[in-house]
Amino acid sequence: MVRKTTNREIQLLKLCSSGSVITLKEAFKQKRIVCLVFEYAPYNLLEVLEKTPEGIDPEKIKLYIYQILKGLAYLHSLNVIHRDVKPENLLVNEKDQLKICDFGFAR
Repeated sequence: MVRKTTNREIQLLKLCSSGSVITLKEAFKQKRIVCLVFEYAPYNLLEVLEKTPEGIDPEKIKLYIYQILKGLAYLHSLNVIHRDVKPENLLVNEKDQLKICDFGFAR
């Protein structure tokens, strides 16, 4: 049986098609375990912050904030509230594109 929160997360991710939200490539069940396959993003924002103890470049901060707000505006336009926005749930790829992930608490 798929947990209610996992099922809700899968449905929300299928609904989203924004560059600011992580893309769900595939979801499947294997031996009673649900596996979610996402686009590749090697870091989360917490890791980026920890890698640069002297601080992040102000232009990069502006870029990250813009992408977070753009993603949240998109989610709100779909009447979705994330409810767990934190650095660990903001993924960053090699091109400094920030993606919102982890929709387990979303409504």
